[in-house]
Amino acid sequence: MKRVALFLGAVIFSVMLSSCGGNTKEKIYNEVNAFFAQKEAEIQAIDNADDLLAFVNAMDELPELEIVGKYADENNKIKGLNEEDANKLMDMMHERRAAYLAIEQAKCTEIMEPLITDYEGIVADLYEDYENDLAEADEEKLEKWEVIYDQIYDYADIIPDELADRFLEADEVIDFMFGLGDYSEEEVE
Repeated sequence: MKRVALFLGAVIFSVMLSSCGGNTKEKIYNEVNAFFAQKEAEIQAIDNADDLLAFVNAMDELPELEIVGKYADENNKIKGLNEEDANKLMDMMHERRAAYLAIEQAKCTEIMEPLITDYEGIVADLYEDYENDLAEADEEKLEKWEVIYDQIYDYADIIPDELADRFLEADEVIDFMFGLGDYSEEEVE
């Protein structure tokens, strides 16, 4: 219910903002702010990696530029804006996108951290077996490792750097255990 209220609030806010403002600069500012407010509400409502990946990929296309495009003439100059105002507008859009990206990164961490934690857990289980000199790795654990690894690979585009670093550390342990890298045991621990 809270998500629906957030989304409806963003839509109403968007309509209100787009109807105010007399000049082109204000109209574009208002539309861009409303656009990002709506996208921030939408991303907050996402609760799974598939939807998040699709959303992030769509936002990577810079859809906010379509707003500016509505006000551009045939020479791609924004009607009613001088060069200084156009530069200020682009700076504002850059700042607004940066604020959105911080929210996007937080959502990516929220959705992806459990998967990375699961990966670290299964790698730790496999490494424990390795340290206990088990002749064969547990087939069930290997299958679980493979499934999680494939999921991480599928969602690699939305894994924040901090989580990617954790994944790579765990993956080095796998490389060590299966002789895929040039690691000493001290490096792995």
